[in-house]
Amino acid sequence: MRRFLMLVLVFIWALPLSAKARRLSAINEIELWQQVGQQPYEMTWVQRQEDPRTLVDFEDLQGWTLDLYEGSKGELRRSREQQMWGQYVAKITYAGSKEQSRVVARPPKPLKVPGVFDCIEMWGYGNRWSWVKDPTTPPAVVAVLLTDAGGKEFRVQLADIQWKQWWLIHRKVPASVLKGMLPPISFAGIEISKARNSQPRYFFCDSLVFLTEELKPLDLQSQPKRNLEPFEGQIVGVNTGLGTLPFPTREETILPTNFERNFKTEVKELGNNRFQLRYQGSDATVVYEYQPTDGTLGEIAARVNGSASFRPLDGGGFRFLDTPKDQAAKGELTRTRIVDGVVEANFRFGSRTGQYQLRLWGKSLVLDAKCPGGEAIELRFGRVSGVERPRLLTVPYLTYGETNPRVLLWGDPSQPFFASIWFDWYRSSASEPYASCEPVLTAESAEINEGMRYLPKTDGRRNDLYERVFITTSPRYEETLPTIPNPPSL
Repeated sequence: MRRFLMLVLVFIWALPLSAKARRLSAINEIELWQQVGQQPYEMTWVQRQEDPRTLVDFEDLQGWTLDLYEGSKGELRRSREQQMWGQYVAKITYAGSKEQSRVVARPPKPLKVPGVFDCIEMWGYGNRWSWVKDPTTPPAVVAVLLTDAGGKEFRVQLADIQWKQWWLIHRKVPASVLKGMLPPISFAGIEISKARNSQPRYFFCDSLVFLTEELKPLDLQSQPKRNLEPFEGQIVGVNTGLGTLPFPTREETILPTNFERNFKTEVKELGNNRFQLRYQGSDATVVYEYQPTDGTLGEIAARVNGSASFRPLDGGGFRFLDTPKDQAAKGELTRTRIVDGVVEANFRFGSRTGQYQLRLWGKSLVLDAKCPGGEAIELRFGRVSGVERPRLLTVPYLTYGETNPRVLLWGDPSQPFFASIWFDWYRSSASEPYASCEPVLTAESAEINEGMRYLPKTDGRRNDLYERVFITTSPRYEETLPTIPNPPSL
């Protein structure tokens, strides 16, 4: 019987559009043998009910049509294969041959949307995972079509298809669209566009809602204070309450461990605005030199155990909206000095100011970067350049979301060197770190971790840039890994 039904469906798919009535009739008969899916358990367990504002519940598709454009083909029917609310959902099957191919499911006549609205919601069940590359199933786009009192049609894009499960698609209607519509507004159809898949793909939908979003003021309770001293001027968020957080367990936070206890460090000015930070131990000699001029981090050089000089942050520095992509802004040096073993350099980038502070803790160069004003969009780490035979090592269980930060290995295989660049996640004011899934590696350079990104908040403003970065060079791999300064787990 199942094989027979499959043959019937294939036959129906191939029918010309003129046979639509017979096709829909046959499909309604096939509904009698449909396998019934299950509502997501998250809804069933709590007995959640359908939104009472639902305009279209797709329980009855009598009189609905599926319009085909630009070489597309498809079918529309109600289905029980997947379940959300009630007994039925809508199933749109579609295929196409080009970017312009699209299908539109239309009700018998436009349905008036009661009242005013600024948002659209619809439950959708897709055919792909956004993070899985599948050339046979490109990301088609779902949109809602509206008509106004003058008969003009408007298109509101909801989402591209990126889940193989139910998800609630929520979209704020652009203010420019709302302003251009003459009330009353009616729902005129659901469009699936960019249907470049040659084989049929499905999209299920249920519970189409038009609503006015009620955005109440946030009432955030204060949290215990951080047990770190913030940078001067740095925001502390909601950490203004009673008590103190138990982590991190030390002021140095994630500073990599220096296993050698017999060592000394020295910071001095060499003349001509050139500074040296030197580690000398029984295990290694590590030297960092800094000659600030234009405010880019490529002005930092390093040597380990007499190796050739290399640049751990070549191409790094502050980036602003008007800075070319993949570059750091160049500025003008305004002042340098050494204060309590800390090298300080101040710069002006047009109307903006920035500052770097460099100190040496063990073999690690500790870089504090500050750029007030909310105009910096990135702190770039650039790339490690001037190294021989570089290789990248991935650290298990350490990720930046979809990407993995790396440790660099280079030099003679019998006596290799290692380098790492870590941002201090206890002190950062950034929105997110970023690193390439496929970092660029050449014969003399490598990208380790690319930098920190500052995104606009809901008020359109960015945080002031405050970062602490640990740059570590060592002949011992373990000394390049971050320390996790948390108290013992319960």
